[in-house]
Amino acid sequence: MQHSTRSSHIQAQGGYALMILCRVALLLVVLAQLVYLGNRYRHRIDLTADQLYSLTDSTQRVLDSLEDRLLIECYFTRDDKLPASLQDQRRELRSVLDEYVRRSAGKVQLQFFDPHSDLLLRQKAERLQMQPQVVENLEIGELKQQQIWQGMRLRYGGDRQQMVPWLQFAASTFQYEAQLTPAIKDLTVKVKPKVKVMAPPPQSRERMQKTYRQVLGVLTRYDFTELDLSEGKLVPDDVGITVLFRPRNLSDRDKYALDQFLMRGGKLVVFADTDDVDVGNNDQRNYTSTPVSYDSGASKLKFIDQLACYGVVVDDKMVADYFLSQVGNLRAGAQESMGKLRQSNSGVNVDMVFYPYLFRALSVDWGSEQVARQMAQNERGEVDPERAKQYRAAFKPGMKVDHPLVNNQVYGPGMFWPCPVDLVDKLPEGVVGEIVMRSSPLALVERAPRDVNPFGFQHDDGAAMAEAMKRFQSALLARFQAAPRKQVGLVATLSGTIPSFFAGQALPPRKPVPQKPEPDPLTEKVGKEGEAKADQPSTEPGDPKAPDKAPDGVVGPPLPGEAAVGEDKDKDPPFLAKAAPSAQLVVVGDADFLRDDFVSGAYTQGGRALVYGPVSDARAPLFFRALLDWLIEDYDLVALHNKIGTDRTVRLGQQDVMRGESAEAFLQRVSKKTAFVQWANVLGPAAFLLIAWLLVAIRRSQRKAAFLRAVGN
Repeated sequence: MQHSTRSSHIQAQGGYALMILCRVALLLVVLAQLVYLGNRYRHRIDLTADQLYSLTDSTQRVLDSLEDRLLIECYFTRDDKLPASLQDQRRELRSVLDEYVRRSAGKVQLQFFDPHSDLLLRQKAERLQMQPQVVENLEIGELKQQQIWQGMRLRYGGDRQQMVPWLQFAASTFQYEAQLTPAIKDLTVKVKPKVKVMAPPPQSRERMQKTYRQVLGVLTRYDFTELDLSEGKLVPDDVGITVLFRPRNLSDRDKYALDQFLMRGGKLVVFADTDDVDVGNNDQRNYTSTPVSYDSGASKLKFIDQLACYGVVVDDKMVADYFLSQVGNLRAGAQESMGKLRQSNSGVNVDMVFYPYLFRALSVDWGSEQVARQMAQNERGEVDPERAKQYRAAFKPGMKVDHPLVNNQVYGPGMFWPCPVDLVDKLPEGVVGEIVMRSSPLALVERAPRDVNPFGFQHDDGAAMAEAMKRFQSALLARFQAAPRKQVGLVATLSGTIPSFFAGQALPPRKPVPQKPEPDPLTEKVGKEGEAKADQPSTEPGDPKAPDKAPDGVVGPPLPGEAAVGEDKDKDPPFLAKAAPSAQLVVVGDADFLRDDFVSGAYTQGGRALVYGPVSDARAPLFFRALLDWLIEDYDLVALHNKIGTDRTVRLGQQDVMRGESAEAFLQRVSKKTAFVQWANVLGPAAFLLIAWLLVAIRRSQRKAAFLRAVGN
């Protein structure tokens, strides 16, 4: 009986082991199937609120439009050779590239090359204009420099290619997408839109060039050429967009050419700039403002009046925006980058400086109840309901979020020393206008002061710089407090049947009319009154003294199709008094933020001046690209360029400008709050653990005492 029981027990154990083995085998089969299906049918789910890791529909449409194979040659440093700080960003890039391959239905292929692995590959990458970057790599406590390759060659079909010498590292996939998708679309464009550009010429004596070549050079799918209006020329008929960067010395004929371009349905973009601020260089900063004129000295018509005729008012003043929100630095509010360099044990740090002439539009509803009540408070914190009501009615959102140029962005591009741009009180019939971007209601509008230097001129003396900044900010704050609350426009758009500025007045001739010299009474031969001069043949019909042949040896009437004698072969086309419905006018109250010296970060290098900035952020060229894409109605790329994550930074305070709080006092207040938060983060968890330990210890002591009482001890 015992033997039978043991045998059945062994059989039961064997059956149990077999069952476990079968289950493991089935689990392995299921896992193998999941791996196979996952590799064959890959799908990602993006759970982020802003869909930061999902390719946009714009990219999908670009990939769907591919007719030939797109080969992306990646000249990358190996992932395991990258500094640890860049490896996560490289993984994001590979994820984006894999998504391009997956969603292109086999039209996109990838090839990876490591220029470090082979001398021939390195030489090939250099021939393809790849540009490695030198980064600092901290390994085992040792700081060393390392060359990083991250360039691409995009080959489309058999005859088109585009180089990306250096693909900037980015923390999110949408930032890589914003760089790659436009480059892919550039390859698919067969006919490039023609854009004429009028910009100031380079000045060889200046170290920092006030040119715009960098923003024009990155937009390869547009055909940019210089606008030539010399000798009375008009804008060519095949040009769809004309861009004016800081227009200067416009003659009346130039204005007529721009007017007629707009009348025939063209799209005119004006980056206005009524004051030229000389920044200086890294050794000496000036920040001196000089007013400039759009018009030439011989011009009888004003370009500002021409824009006002269309429906846009440009004021020759300078705007400062006092809205400031502190999040550890000044970049979280309306302020743009401006600071002074400070040497510390950890290296060179940047102390941001309150400079309200550099600011950006914010997607804030300035007419909301909360904002209006805050601005209507007095010194005792009491709200004036009547003033709050006026503010709600007067103030508008900082950005028109549903406009393609904005597309739900948190804030717009930073503008430097801008001028106000607004619409006329009553637009012409058939014209539609919008203010796309505005300042905050805490704006100061005034004639540009000659000196806009916040640092003084003793850049090697920290105390002198601090005193100069205090005087500069105090003077600005005093002028702001004396001015009424005001909100100004920064970007205006018009479309529709815009009226011509030259309607009802004499048209500027193509060539200047030669002025007949006044006769000299001492040398001029004088005849009797009404008598023809002896040395000039008569032109009266039938007069025997009239010449018997046409000038220049032309005999007889002109042949069919031949121009008549004396007819101007370069005669202007018929005058257009009203624009075609497709006409568009865009006026931006600043041109500096797109300048090469600001976009390239020329003022971020530490020099004798020890001043950081101003510098344009990445939104400046993206705004320009989005503007052109919108004008040619390429709304896909507009949405792509403007995709941006929500600003989720915790705000520690806001400057109370309404009560006269200075920037220095505000920074001190926020610095104290920042220190408090930091100590709370350090001491809070420790205090929580200590209290928890005390509670547990007390509870255990009570339970022990109760147990001892129960057993009679």
